[in-house]
Amino acid sequence: MNGYLSKIKDFSGKNTSRSLSVIAVSAFILFSVATQAVSASAGSASAIPQVSATPGHRSAVNVRNYNNKTQQINGASGSNSTAYYYNWSGYAATSNTPYLKVQSTFVQPKVTCPVPGAWTLFWVGFDGFTNGTVEQAGTAAQCSTGTNPQPVYYAWWEMYPTNNIQVMPITIRVGDTVQTSVTYTASNRQYAMNVTDLSYSSQRYTRVATCAYGLTCARQSAEWIVERPTVNGAYAPLANWSTMSVGADQAANTSTTDRRTRVVSPIMQPASAFNNTPINMVNYPYTGLNLAVVGSLNTSGTSSNFADTWQATQ
Repeated sequence: MNGYLSKIKDFSGKNTSRSLSVIAVSAFILFSVATQAVSASAGSASAIPQVSATPGHRSAVNVRNYNNKTQQINGASGSNSTAYYYNWSGYAATSNTPYLKVQSTFVQPKVTCPVPGAWTLFWVGFDGFTNGTVEQAGTAAQCSTGTNPQPVYYAWWEMYPTNNIQVMPITIRVGDTVQTSVTYTASNRQYAMNVTDLSYSSQRYTRVATCAYGLTCARQSAEWIVERPTVNGAYAPLANWSTMSVGADQAANTSTTDRRTRVVSPIMQPASAFNNTPINMVNYPYTGLNLAVVGSLNTSGTSSNFADTWQATQ
């Protein structure tokens, strides 16, 4: 790519195309496409605001980020190494050796709602950067759609494109320290997607799933991402988190085996140990407006961190 031509991509992941109206009447409906629940704490999803369906359509609302829509945009600002996406901001790391684990720790930011129906998603995961699958877990801030919109916070997991965003039965509060991780175990080919609220030890949830039949979950990339989904085929407005620090960013693509117990443990390294791409989020259609800007990747000891700053809604 030359210095004047930058990539703008719409990647992966966020597909809450589950029925949010169903959430409102059922505590939690966790779709079971090759999945198994491991642990859960009591929680309620009834507070999640519903998204209004387009007139003439079912109340089940499609909220999805579509994979691999790529456009070449002439004139996007930034260095040659920075990617520009319509829906992602953060860092993606690539490796020729498949990843085994990715994790991050952050303080759940307070989000304001510039307009009704705004969203912001915070997550870590594998894939989606160079292929069409994503294995991910994180938190969400979703704004209501009425007048004086207010955010609701919750945790979620997803195996894209097998299922949609699945709400986790734990409580997420503004100011809580949250750890998110996705771990792959080769012996059983399972992914463990975890969100732990470190401020409240009882608030943790892990979901185990396998890559669906016919798909290849290659684990070619690891990501630390702030994202906006699309609602009914259009990009959602971006809820305002101001500036957040995404810290303790680590990944592993090698492991060690205990000779006595035969337990295999990923060897965690800072995100900076891998080939990284910084990502800024831009508006769609692109007019030169940054929606979110990522800071430099800093490393201290065994982990990395970076700041991600909200700049505009849409």
